[in-house]
Amino acid sequence: MIKLGKETRYYSSLRPQPRLVPEESILFSKENVWLYESTCPPWPTTIGMPDPLLMIEFYITNQRTVVVEHLRVLNVEMSQWFPGTSAATARDFIKSVAVQNRHFGMVKWDIFGFGRWRFGLGRTPFDKSGGNVSYLEVISGLPSASRLRTTKIFMGIGKEADEELEFAHKILLERLRESQRPNHK
Repeated sequence: MIKLGKETRYYSSLRPQPRLVPEESILFSKENVWLYESTCPPWPTTIGMPDPLLMIEFYITNQRTVVVEHLRVLNVEMSQWFPGTSAATARDFIKSVAVQNRHFGMVKWDIFGFGRWRFGLGRTPFDKSGGNVSYLEVISGLPSASRLRTTKIFMGIGKEADEELEFAHKILLERLRESQRPNHK
């Protein structure tokens, strides 16, 4: 099943874990992802931010990256596969990975001179000037398609989240290089 151009599976489960294919193993997992964005032109961006009903988890396996949105008993699993993966369901292959930054904080505006209002974008611990948050960007696409799909995973804020992000980035780069070698099976 495809949701916004990404390979997506829906299933019932009390645990937000991906359904692994044969010979697949988890290399990295992150529970309670702070923010998740998915873009697949021409469709708009979908954003997931955890709340009491929604839990978002990110996994890197030896064959793919998986984002699992867990809404009580319904799981929505979105996958991006490493090139050369032989799984029958693999369609959306990873082209590149990167670590980027985005500014979050308060926005101020004035409507027709009636006063100034402020509102926050997301749950941020920043003051009114805001702050930068690092995220992991995974770009993928179908082998014959020119449209690329982008997934952005915001692990969280702080030193621990930055270390998790760097570790995940390192694993993804190693797996991507390994999968692109000519003798890779």
